[in-house]
Amino acid sequence: MKRIRNKYSMLVWALCFWTLAGCDSYLDVNPKGTLEQEKQFEDVQGYRDAMYGIYATMAKTSLYGEALSWGFVDWLAQLSYDKYMQSEKLVNVKAANQYKYDDPNLEGLIGSIWGEAYQCISYANNVLENIETVNLAEDPDYALIKGEAYGVRAMLHFDLLRLFAENILLHPDAGGIPYAYHFDLKNKEVFSLKESYDNILGDLTKAEACLVNDNEMNPSNAGSDYRVARGTHCNKYAVWALKARVFHYKGDLDSAAFYAGKVIDAPDLYLVPRGAYGNKEMKRFPRGDEPKERASSEMIWGLYTRMIADSYKNMNFENIGGSVVVLRDDIDDVYDISRSSATSEDARYKAFFAKVGEISSDYFFVRLLGTEEDTHTLQGVCLIRLPEMYYILAEATYDQDKEKAMRYFNDVRNSRGLNDYASAEVTSREEFMELVLAERYKEFWGEGQTFFSYKRENKGFKHPDSWDHYGEVYTPSSEMFVLPWPKKELEFGGTNKD
Repeated sequence: MKRIRNKYSMLVWALCFWTLAGCDSYLDVNPKGTLEQEKQFEDVQGYRDAMYGIYATMAKTSLYGEALSWGFVDWLAQLSYDKYMQSEKLVNVKAANQYKYDDPNLEGLIGSIWGEAYQCISYANNVLENIETVNLAEDPDYALIKGEAYGVRAMLHFDLLRLFAENILLHPDAGGIPYAYHFDLKNKEVFSLKESYDNILGDLTKAEACLVNDNEMNPSNAGSDYRVARGTHCNKYAVWALKARVFHYKGDLDSAAFYAGKVIDAPDLYLVPRGAYGNKEMKRFPRGDEPKERASSEMIWGLYTRMIADSYKNMNFENIGGSVVVLRDDIDDVYDISRSSATSEDARYKAFFAKVGEISSDYFFVRLLGTEEDTHTLQGVCLIRLPEMYYILAEATYDQDKEKAMRYFNDVRNSRGLNDYASAEVTSREEFMELVLAERYKEFWGEGQTFFSYKRENKGFKHPDSWDHYGEVYTPSSEMFVLPWPKKELEFGGTNKD
């Protein structure tokens, strides 16, 4: 799929209208209210507030609060669809299911993802540029904040890269994306795909250095409120996990395994014991009125917000009759329900889905919020969780030690109530990778990772309507996996990058 690659990307529409002039400007997202920039960063509390503002922006429905979690990217993965085609509000779902990125409604959604992400990156750059003048030794929070800002900048760029650029395993010489290093309106250089990966990993390495002493996910003597519940911040283990994710996505399995192993060895992180997965705090962002209560043994990093429950409820629970998005028809097959037994049953099936009615074949998606629960119980979204590290280690270990790889793979299955998959049943690496991909599919429903998993493996998606389109598969292609840049971005672009 050909696309104009610009050496410089103005980002005028993202930064000018939002960052400096719009109602969602940097100072407006600050929980303390509108402040002069000099006053904003006069003490450590100003930096804390700035980071809280960044996390709040990331949690908006246009980013990880919906579009990049249970919304848009999961629609692209065919996890849900507009089955009855009766609701105007589901036009985006239908267009996403068909990969009609030029649909006017979808163009607006895609542009919003791009613009909001770069807006948030600009906030992180503002923190980083101002904190350069600070003596980090004055308060332990300064080093944490600096590391978090680098981590946020890296993650946002990485997800933009995964959406708007080619698969590096198939197109290593392709173009990348604009990488924004400064808080200004100057042109942003567009780097190659390889260079973009280097930039992302470079930022994560800087984050790692700043967070070297960030050792406890839930410190008992935090010293400040900012150091409580580190799982709601881009902490050290989140940076390691992001490094594992980035290295895995670019095919450097040795490096991916190194960082995934470091995360698994973290004392505060562990897979849920078998039989405990139904606990609501384990299958979703942990609920808690106090920061110290927002902890989970599996959530490495998540975003706290109470602003997304209504959107989730309206899209998933607005009764039957066609006004609600419908989950794909073959959920029973996805979770191998026919193979369930008294001693081996996938706990995710009951934890994620609920029948719409006794005689209906449709399901509600209840992983994040049950149909009868109050909306205040949905308090955030997970960005990265421990099972992903096990899948990475399983894939990276298979060629050297098949039994060890199977152990990593089965550890997650056991946690979810399933018995071991016998090593003798796996006859090749290709077969093993199909099993890992199937487990990823079951594990990350509602977290926005399925589309990216299939893009990395260059796999097509089965049609979600197994009744009228049985056996149909969307063929993998650049047209499907690479989103077009917003027209305004191309319009304001500069010369081509060689």
